[in-house]
Amino acid sequence: MSIARRTATYLAAALCLAAAPLAARVTEVLERSLELGEQRAVVVNNINGPIEITATDADRLALRAVKTASNAAGLEAIEVRIEEASGRIQIDARINKSKRCCFDFGDSGSVAFELAVPRAAEVQARSVNGEVRIRDMQGAVRAKTVNGSVDIADVGGPVATETVNGEVKVAYAAVGAEQAHTFKAVNGSLQVLLPSEVSGSFRADTVNGSIDTDFPLKLEQSKGRRSKRIRAQLGENGATFTFRTVNGSIEILER
Repeated sequence: MSIARRTATYLAAALCLAAAPLAARVTEVLERSLELGEQRAVVVNNINGPIEITATDADRLALRAVKTASNAAGLEAIEVRIEEASGRIQIDARINKSKRCCFDFGDSGSVAFELAVPRAAEVQARSVNGEVRIRDMQGAVRAKTVNGSVDIADVGGPVATETVNGEVKVAYAAVGAEQAHTFKAVNGSLQVLLPSEVSGSFRADTVNGSIDTDFPLKLEQSKGRRSKRIRAQLGENGATFTFRTVNGSIEILER
C-alpha cells in the first residue's frame, strides 16, 4: 500500500472515531432536607464540580447533589457524606477507597452541589476543580477553589475568598463595622463591588496587573518593582479589606 493510501486510510479511521458518539454518562440525584437548628454553620467540600449556595428564609437546609460518572461502577464509588456535629453540618464528596480501583474521579466523575441555606448561617465552600457561587447570605462566607472561579453576590457578612486559577467576583449588599474581608488569587483577577458609603482599611497588592478603584484610595508603585499596591484608610469604620493577586488585576468598585 502506498504512503498516500495509508495516510488516507488512517485519516478515514480518525474521522470515524471523531464522529462516534461519546460514551453515555450516568447520573444519580440525592436530595435531602436537614434541620439546621442551633447548627448555624454549613461546610461543603467537593473535588470535581461546582458548588452553588443560595439563601432561604426557611429554617431548614435543602440539599441537591447530582453525581455524574462514565459508568455505574464509577457512580457507585462516589459518595456524598453528611455529618451533623459540633454546631455545624458538613457535606463532603468523597471516593469510597474500596472501589477506587475501578474509578478515576479526576477522569470522569463529578458532583454538582446546590444548596438553599438559612440566610443568617455561616457557609464554607471548597472545591478543587469547580466554580463556587454564593448568593444573598448575611452570615460569614468563606469560598475556596483551586481551578475555578468564585462568584459571590448580595452578601452582608464578612467574606474570605481564595483561588489559584480563576477570577474572584464579590458584590456586597452591605458591609458591617469591624468585619474582616480577604480576597486572594494567584492567576486571576479580583473584582469587588462595595456600597458607596463603605469605610475601612484597604490593603491591595498585585505583581502583574493593574489596580482600579472608584474610591479615593491612593495607588502606590513599589520602588524597583512592577508590583502595585494600595495602603489607605477610608472613613472611620473598623472594617478591613485585603486584596492580593500575583497575575491579575484588582478592581475596587462602587456598586
